[in-house]
Amino acid sequence: MLYLFLGDNNVIENSKRNKELRKLENDLQHYKATVASMKTQNNRSTVSTKEEREEYFRKHHYLKKDDEDVFRIVYKK
Repeated sequence: MLYLFLGDNNVIENSKRNKELRKLENDLQHYKATVASMKTQNNRSTVSTKEEREEYFRKHHYLKKDDEDVFRIVYKK
């Protein structure tokens, strides 16, 4: 039973790695969903005019022009 507490593959290290793996898998699923959502939005925005696309992405993704300052107001609940 000495193996359980010594070496690079001990129980504690495996537990930490499994926890990190679950977190990374959750992050991956979140990012995949975000990318899919953005692709859908992009497909919808290709139909509109350039000005409408610019307005949409500036409003929803907080993009700005070089000579602008953007202030985002976040209300606490």
